[in-house]
Amino acid sequence: MNALKKILIVLFGLIIVSAGSAFWILNSSGLTSRIVPFLINRQFKDIKINGLSIAQQRFIFPDRLELKDIKMKASRSGEPVVIEDADVEIDLSALSGSFFVSQGQYSNYKATDIKGVFNKSGLKFTIAPLTAKLYGGTIAAEIVLAYSKDFPYSINLKAKEIGMLELEEINQAVFSNMKGKADADLHIVGTAGGITNVSGSVWSPKNAQIKAVLLKPLLDYIPQSTQKKELDLLIKEQGNIPLETAVLKIENYEDEKLATRVDLKSEKFNLDIGVKLDLNIEGGMKNLMSLF
Repeated sequence: MNALKKILIVLFGLIIVSAGSAFWILNSSGLTSRIVPFLINRQFKDIKINGLSIAQQRFIFPDRLELKDIKMKASRSGEPVVIEDADVEIDLSALSGSFFVSQGQYSNYKATDIKGVFNKSGLKFTIAPLTAKLYGGTIAAEIVLAYSKDFPYSINLKAKEIGMLELEEINQAVFSNMKGKADADLHIVGTAGGITNVSGSVWSPKNAQIKAVLLKPLLDYIPQSTQKKELDLLIKEQGNIPLETAVLKIENYEDEKLATRVDLKSEKFNLDIGVKLDLNIEGGMKNLMSLF
């Protein structure tokens, strides 16, 4: 009887120690901040987490985990990734939850007030809805990632009133060609190796301007007139053209080919044209996206 009593006491002690250890692990922000970088850096070759801190980690019985004031510095393919002041709530039983990021950065691009809801179903991980503020405008997206070879993903993204002037300060070579605000509706498909397909539209709802030189390939479609001569002069002078409507539709049906349709309307130059252009992309989509 005494032997059985001792065994029960030992077993009870082991249960208490195990429960205490589990409780400590679930509430240990220091341990999490070491384990997560180790797992991510081991799984993904082009992603490296250089630093992760969690100010507070709390487990709420039976299956809720809260992480507060997360800060992270990382890189993807050499480009900096920074997260500031993030909070995450996770339902451990369903692997679902929500997050808020005060400020996030990828390369030279920054977004604020990033909010998302995530859940896991089988081998798919979905973030929807995902919203953020970006350069005077907003974005809303749905992201689906598959846990399989090459980690394929798809993104449906809608952007509204993104400021071209703010973007020009980051990447003048690309965004100096347009003035005003831009909206977008894009579908993006890719893998861990990069983007493989993009389709959708980008347009300016009002008061847009574009560099006249962008219309140089379209001059053959514009009838001979005094305005065409003025347009030709504006191209030579690197001037801007005011537009009432500017819509660009894109789809890359092959890695090195991009199908586009340009619809422009300018009352000043009496432009009301729609032109389809097939463009060859030297180096494919990966090389094209590197321009951004």
